[in-house]
Parts: sequence; structure tokens; C-alpha cells
Amino acid sequence: MSNRQKLYFEFGPFQLDSSERVLLRNGEPVAMTQKAFETLLVLVQNSGRLLQKDEMLDTIWPNTFVEECTLFQNIFALRKVLGETAGKHRYIETVPRRGYRFIARVSQTVVGESNRTEALEPAPDLKSIAVLPFQSLNSDKEDQYFGIGMADALITKLSNIRKVVVRPTSAVLKYNGDEHSRITAGKDMKVDLVLEGRILRSADKVRVTAQLVDVVTGAPLWADKFDEYFTDIFALHDKISERVTDALTIQLTNDERERLAKPQIRNSEAHQLYLKGRYQWNRWTEEGFLKSIECFHKVIEIDPNCAIAYAGLSDAYSALAYHGYVSPIEAMPKSKASARRALQIDNSLAEASFSLASCFFLYDWDWLAAEKEFCRAIDLSPAYAIVYQGYGLFLTAMGRFDKAQEFFNRAIELDPVSLLINTSAGFHYYYSRRYDEALNQWQKSLEISNSFGLTHLVIGNAYVQKQMYDSAGAEYQKAAELLGRTPDVLSATGYLYAVRGQREEAREIVRELRELHSRYVADVAIAIVYAGLGESDSALEWLEKGYETRSNKLVYLNVNPVFDGLRADTRFKALLKRVSL
Repeated sequence: MSNRQKLYFEFGPFQLDSSERVLLRNGEPVAMTQKAFETLLVLVQNSGRLLQKDEMLDTIWPNTFVEECTLFQNIFALRKVLGETAGKHRYIETVPRRGYRFIARVSQTVVGESNRTEALEPAPDLKSIAVLPFQSLNSDKEDQYFGIGMADALITKLSNIRKVVVRPTSAVLKYNGDEHSRITAGKDMKVDLVLEGRILRSADKVRVTAQLVDVVTGAPLWADKFDEYFTDIFALHDKISERVTDALTIQLTNDERERLAKPQIRNSEAHQLYLKGRYQWNRWTEEGFLKSIECFHKVIEIDPNCAIAYAGLSDAYSALAYHGYVSPIEAMPKSKASARRALQIDNSLAEASFSLASCFFLYDWDWLAAEKEFCRAIDLSPAYAIVYQGYGLFLTAMGRFDKAQEFFNRAIELDPVSLLINTSAGFHYYYSRRYDEALNQWQKSLEISNSFGLTHLVIGNAYVQKQMYDSAGAEYQKAAELLGRTPDVLSATGYLYAVRGQREEAREIVRELRELHSRYVADVAIAIVYAGLGESDSALEWLEKGYETRSNKLVYLNVNPVFDGLRADTRFKALLKRVSL
């Protein structure tokens, strides 16, 4: 190419000038880092071809050791620049465990010669689907979990298809036994399609009727019935998922076909126990977590190489510790060992990778390992909403608030009705002292449901920081009604009493927390009340106890406003250093 010639790549509203090294959108320059531009250039120059991660790392960072997470961060930044949203990737496709592909139609033009164009066919728009819990027509209470289990299994299978965005099980649980129409449910979850079904068991056989419905028109795209022996339930999952992909006229890659055909559990009895375990875990109670652990252990007794059961076990142990039901020292090593065993069996299991990332984050306080594993989990399953939420919490704890907002936004796009995600998405505002913005986000959570206790709890926290004490008290009362007098509710209430001058009431809360301590209560909960009272020695004493018990609350030590009065204390600074913050 002569010096007078310039090479341009055009796609959508964008024009990439490889000579001037600039990206234009509708003729206007787009701000981006140099490495982000180089990443985009490599992708566009190889449009339509799968680029392996190692190849991209060697090209963009020659003769330099760079973690895969750095490449992931560049891809994420590019998606933001290109205006991509979760599940609507028109430009960059992630091929889990392998690399990336530029999938938009690209025109290549050399200015100074007759224009020439080399084009790729544009990628079809992704479809979003909600799989509703299948309705059991049997009255047996033992079948209450079966409809949820059927939906969960299909969600897992369909999530392996890159051109389909599937709402997670947590998003559809509220519609179990609900009288809402499928169209209403689909609109609530902002999806294109809804898959629903009915199950009738008779002796050793099961009949399932299912249909895929267009949310906009209400018309069924596909409907069918299936009769199988109950012991061959896996074949039923395969048939339904295959018919759904056929109805969407999706061309599967060989890797996707392999993952669809690969059962995560091969034994029928183990499968039923696993479904019961997930059903109990999704109850989100101490009893439910304990029962799920029992079920997952039974699955492993039957099938010692069941990776998904180990991942479930990891989640259950982690949840017990996170919610303060057991000591982290007791539960988190079990969670970590279970996650590692799951990955040893199946290194491509995103659920296990996310569980391991959570262990590194909440228990080991190994920030580099945590971030690497969060990025890996997203790479394995780019539409896995809860990973973006978890990574957002990690970035919040690290004080990287702007980056956290990007990942919370992506989580909401993937699961817009999740109360946990919508509530978590206000944390980075709260911890960065942007209380009004936090309250605005949490108001969106209340619009989804007014009965999620965590939302009321954190709204109360923001009101305390704004010195709106009466409003805070009202929110804490609602949280207590919904959650009970948990350590977090008691701690927040005690802190409120302390900062508004009700010192005796605050001390009474401390006494109540200490009584709970004979069982287990996060030591940091007591430290928070003492911080509100201005009793630094006692607050630091209980923070030290929290350090000894590896309290997960310490990950927010550097950003939590309740500890601002301790930050000048050399003992507090030393504690931050020991937690690697």
C-alpha cells in the first residue's frame, strides 16, 4: 500500500482508520485506550475467524507476560465502546475457553484505489428466553421440586448455546405455581420467548407437554408432547432442548452440540437428589442450605465424579458462611475444596469457577486470584448474570467503583428482575458515599418487589449516612419483619441507636449480639455498633476477632463509611494492611 493510500474497515456506524489509528462513530472520534484499539484492530482484521486467546495475547502484547484477565478487560471495554449490551453481542462473540470472533459484517476500503469490499454475513440477533417452572399435574408434594428441576435442567442446557440468552433459574422461581400468564412473565423478564410446560407422572412413566411462545405476538413457535420412562429423564431434557434450537433455526457449533449432548448427571436417582438439592438451596434459608448439602452429598455418594453436585455443595457452604449461619472458618474451606474438586472433574464448569472466585474473594482475601477466577467464569459463561454481580461486588470492595457499575449494569441486563442483583447494584454508590444515587437504584428494587428484606436494610443504611434517622428506623423495622433479628439487622439498628445518641439502646443491641455469639455471629456486626458509639478500642477489638474468624464483612473494610471514624487509628491501618487492602 502506497503512502497516499489509507485502509479503512467499516461496520455498522463505525469506521476504523488503521493508518491514523482512530475509531469513528458516524464520523466522530471515539475515545478508547491504545490497547483497546489494538485489540479491536486485530479482531476486525480477522473478522469471521476465531482468534485463540494465546494468539491475541502474543499479537497485542508481544514478548510480554500478560494475564488472560487483561485481555478480558479489553474486550469488556470494547463492548462498552461499541454499545453492546448483555445478550446482544452484534460485534464480538465470546467462544468459551477458546477465544473471540468479530461477527459483524465488515467492509474493507482502500482510499486511493478503486474501493474494494470484503464482507461477512451479519450475525443473527440473539434471542432471549425464559424457561418457566413446569407445572406438575400430580398432587404428590414430592413433585413440588420436579417442575423447577425440569426448568433448571433446560436452563443449564440452553445456556450452552451462544446465540441464546437464557434467564437464570433465580429469575423464574417467582413464577412457580403463579397464576400470571406466560406473556406477563415474559414481559416482566424482558425476554423474546417463553418456554413453558406441564408434567404428568404415572407409575414409571412421565408425560411432558411443552411449548415455546413469542412474547410479543403470543403465538406458539413450537409445541409438542413427550413420553418417557422416568428413569430416562435425561433423554427428555435432550429432546426438548433440541426441539427449541430447531424452532429457533440455530446452527450449533460442534462444541455446543457436545455440551448439549453431555449430561451433567448420568444416574436417575442422583439426578432427582440433585434437583431436590437445588430446590432447597433456592429457598435461601438456613434450613434450605443444610438440606441442600445433605442432598448434594447423597448425589456424590452415587456418582463421585458429578462436578455439578460439588459446585452446588460449594455454593451451599459459602451461603451458610455469608449469611452468618456458621463460622467462615468452618464452612469456607469446605466450599473451596468442593469448588476445586468440581473443576478437577470438569474444568469448563462456570458455576464452579465462580464459586472458587468467591472463596478467593470472601475468605482467602487473595484479590489477584479472585479477579482472575471471576474473569474466567465470565469467559466460560458470558450470559451468567450472577458472576457479573459477584465481580461487581469484588470491584466495589477494591474501590474501583466506576468499573463495578459497568458489571452491575451487565448483570441487570441479563437478569432484570433479580432482587439480589438490583439491590447489589446500589452498593458501589453507597460505598462511594453517593447516597442519593444508591437510594435511586434501591427504589428500582422496591418497584420489583417490596418484600425483599435486604433492600430495606441497605436503604436504612443510606438514610443513616444522610442523618435521616426516623426514615432509617422505619426501614430497619421492615427489614426485621422480613428477615428476622439477624446479626446484620441488629448491627445496623444498634449503629443507628448509637449515632443518634441512644447509647443504652445501642448497648442492649450489643448484649443481644453477644448472646447470639455463643452460636455464631459475625464479629464485625458488634464492631459496627461500637464504631457508632465512638468506642474505638472496643470496635477494633471486635474487628480483630473478625480477622481471626475470617469474616467476609472485612472485604469492605476500606470502603465502609461506618468505619470512617477509625481510619486515622494506626491499629486500623495495620488491620487494613493485614487484609491486603
